[in-house]
Amino acid sequence: MNDSIQPVGGGGIHPVHAFLLAASVPLFLGGLFSDLAYSSSYEIQWTNFASWLIAGALVFAGLALAWAFIDLLRADRAHDELGLLAGPALGTLELI
Repeated sequence: MNDSIQPVGGGGIHPVHAFLLAASVPLFLGGLFSDLAYSSSYEIQWTNFASWLIAGALVFAGLALAWAFIDLLRADRAHDELGLLAGPALGTLELI
């Protein structure tokens, strides 16, 4: 008997999309650490630094969300029904 293995699911995410998703995590973490440093020293520069880090993280997260939305709307990829419902729902939840 010759059994063949059939791949299940998609082929993963595009490397640029993975970069955009991963780039926001250290920026948000840096913003958190800057806020913690401000709470212990009350140097005003820590709030400026945290604001820039959070703004940069939001830019990367917004680009990742736009990439995911465009990828969702592409006609040449087959998406299941759960992906069609979960993508916009998570995007809307992120905007709130």
